[in-house]
Amino acid sequence: MKSTTEQAMGKATAEQPASKSPSEHASAPAQIHVTEMVGVSAQSWADAAQGIISQAAKSHPTVTGMDVKSQTCVIRNGKIVEYHLTGKVAWLEKQGKAEK
Repeated sequence: MKSTTEQAMGKATAEQPASKSPSEHASAPAQIHVTEMVGVSAQSWADAAQGIISQAAKSHPTVTGMDVKSQTCVIRNGKIVEYHLTGKVAWLEKQGKAEK
């Protein structure tokens, strides 16, 4: 029987192999573009991150992930008033596009 940790992590056991799910990454060889962006939110760092992804996805619908580089905030009167997040967003070059 699988432990709770094994179930949560999707690990294979003698009883049942790990499920096969589609990869979130491109098949090799692939051309990946990365750009650094900054998101700002009055609500949370998660909201700032979502703002970055939403903005990037407008011009690059094949966004595959983001590496969070830093999180900072602005504090006024002992309260966080702005959440800032810097992330490197990656997207896959569309298949069939001619190389330059």
